[in-house]
Amino acid sequence: LVDAKAGIQAFFDEYKDYVWIFFDTETTGLGTGGYVQKTGEVKPAAKSFQVTQWGAAAVDFKSFEGEYKIVDTYNPKQHLDRAVKFRMGKERERAAADEKAGKEKQPFERTVEFPLSMTRYGEKKKYDPETGKKATASRFQTRLRNTLGFADFIKNAQEETGKPAILVAHNLPYDAKAIGSEFERARKEAWELRKEKITSYDEYAWMKETLTGTYPGLDTVQVFKQVFKPIVEFLRYFVNAKVATEEEERMAVELLTKAENISVSLGPTRKAVGVEDKGWHDALADV
Repeated sequence: LVDAKAGIQAFFDEYKDYVWIFFDTETTGLGTGGYVQKTGEVKPAAKSFQVTQWGAAAVDFKSFEGEYKIVDTYNPKQHLDRAVKFRMGKERERAAADEKAGKEKQPFERTVEFPLSMTRYGEKKKYDPETGKKATASRFQTRLRNTLGFADFIKNAQEETGKPAILVAHNLPYDAKAIGSEFERARKEAWELRKEKITSYDEYAWMKETLTGTYPGLDTVQVFKQVFKPIVEFLRYFVNAKVATEEEERMAVELLTKAENISVSLGPTRKAVGVEDKGWHDALADV
């Protein structure tokens, strides 16, 4: 644990002069679309997978003890693909047929409707990270516009702070694959639309340069596993020995699953460390 904490501190020291891009995606939840497999082969995205909401905050840290400035935020929603809408239509037809036949609905059935409902996809409000309120109408935009917008967001954050970017996410590999999948599909759209002069070559080139660039990254799940998980192991021992304080017991209870495993998901972690829930499963609120 001491070595892990020292390693994390060394990482912070190395990247203290960077602008930190915290980001999250909400998706249809139907796999990550392949993108770069372990073999290195790039596979096409699954037709019914897509990002439904982008969330990012560019943070300029004055210190890691709490002094920071939110430089900018990015939080559009994304129009559903025709393939997703087609799948939803087929799912509704099947549900209606099952109901007519008297079949019971299967629990935890993997449909598109579930993640859309959980992430409040149709809600036309935008999360404000400073106030925790939703007052401004969210933008529903195309994949190409959102992908170009995310590239611009990174570029503008670097220019405004004069610092290079580091990308940070909770379960970074998933969100990186999600954005990679969106980029691969947006790139094809960009070439088609460039013929119609809807987007320019410069925009396309910038999007490609930004989103295929190599950035340092930090997966906060790994920080949790290396630093916080060993602490929770101690807390579990204290609880079982009946010597835990009320706060220690609360933290252990929040993070231990029914199978007595330690959860690393964002919801339980947020509760355990006392961070206010301002809209869990909203991309920017999760950021």
